[in-house]
Amino acid sequence: MSILVNHKLIDKTYLVPSIIDTTAAIAAGATYTVTPLVTPTAGNLLIISAGGTQTRTLTTSPAGFTLLTTMGGGGGGTQALWWKVATGSEPANYSIVWGAILAGGWDIMEIKDTDIISPIDFQIGGNVIAGTSLALTSYNVTRPGLAFTCVSKTLTTNWTSDNGTTNLSGAGEHKRSYKIYSSVINNEIITWSGPSQNVIADLIYIKGRQIGQ
Repeated sequence: MSILVNHKLIDKTYLVPSIIDTTAAIAAGATYTVTPLVTPTAGNLLIISAGGTQTRTLTTSPAGFTLLTTMGGGGGGTQALWWKVATGSEPANYSIVWGAILAGGWDIMEIKDTDIISPIDFQIGGNVIAGTSLALTSYNVTRPGLAFTCVSKTLTTNWTSDNGTTNLSGAGEHKRSYKIYSSVINNEIITWSGPSQNVIADLIYIKGRQIGQ
């Protein structure tokens, strides 16, 4: 069954994605070793994000992952994100290699009930130098999904996000939050805010899987 929203047919037979595992750790080297807390389930979406306080070149991505974005802030700092659909034979850990030592952190998230063909709907990012807030806007989406945000910053003081997001613990200067959408959204703004610091942020929208896919 479909409904008409903004002159578009929206299929109602989609599952809403949910996070089933998330692991984070502080890191301070040229190589980050990312180790999931549990063995990923085949067909679930895996997202790795990593970042820190210096501007660094990404040398090696985690094996089997697709690089979604990498960016550095003008005031120093680096953040990168990757994704893949888990297979039935995932390794015990994944390696990220930077051009030099990067003080920061990493996290890996496992999400179920995502679209298995094209799970990432959109990604946007931004940065602020010595700022106290940074806003990212969700585009119009046409199915249930999960918005995932992560920030890397120059201080360990937490920034928090608004608009109904749930803040995850993160590690060191690398923090995360998410929000599950069970219906259509139109240009919703999610804002991170806190003490003045240099911040890089990314917002990803992950699409729900169509029933029967």
